[in-house]
Amino acid sequence: MKNYNDRLRELREDNDLKQKDIAKILGINQQVYSRYELGIRSLPIELLIKLCKFYNVSSDSILGLNTHGQEPASENKSNSDILCSIIKQCSDCEIELITQLIKTYKNFEK
Repeated sequence: MKNYNDRLRELREDNDLKQKDIAKILGINQQVYSRYELGIRSLPIELLIKLCKFYNVSSDSILGLNTHGQEPASENKSNSDILCSIIKQCSDCEIELITQLIKTYKNFEK
């Protein structure tokens, strides 16, 4: 499971921003922000709030907490749970192909 400092870096990089850009938004210097991303210093709640507003994300998503619409981390899920979550995202055509593949595999094993 990723730490929030890893998520901070990913959010920044996904938005093609440099540490100095985020530091400026937060009103701190780049070295201080770097320590947050490296996990050397804990991110104060006030800065977490500013980052949530800036990136338009919830604090739960930055902190790695389960939010509605998100599945828990897959390392805590059984194979059948993982398969069910994948199938929920498939089209009817894809589900039919998966079903045929499973039937073919089961017949091949016999």
